Amino acid sequence: MKQCTLCKQIKPLDDFYDDKRLSVYDAKRGKKMRKNSSSGKQARCKACHMKVAHATRDKKKQAAATQRYQERNRGLWKTLPAGTTKKCTGYQGECKHEEGPELPANDKYFSQKAKCKYGLNPRCRVCHAAENKGYHARKKAARGD
Repeated sequence: MKQCTLCKQIKPLDDFYDDKRLSVYDAKRGKKMRKNSSSGKQARCKACHMKVAHATRDKKKQAAATQRYQERNRGLWKTLPAGTTKKCTGYQGECKHEEGPELPANDKYFSQKAKCKYGLNPRCRVCHAAENKGYHARKKAARGD
């Protein structure tokens, strides 16, 4: 008996597919050995496995899910109340922007980056440009140009 991780029902082992990634062939013993698994079966039962497999085969559903995933944080700053600020992490310890480290949280001051707070880059555009300029100068000096 094993519990399915998706539907949480306890089912017999025959209701689970074999996990081929967990089986390893031992040449010395001449047989397959189980690796890191007590049962050698997948975590989801066959019924749940098929639901997930069919859901990813539908191209429209898959495209919609991908779109939702990619936009999960993009544009979050657009829904913030007016006057919300974000602190720039700066370049080499301090913000290079003339208005200081506390700047309005919008795309005028910060470039967009989905994985960061409010979907905005942690450095303001001025600090980001300074960082890029410094990187290219160091790279050029290392080449000896």
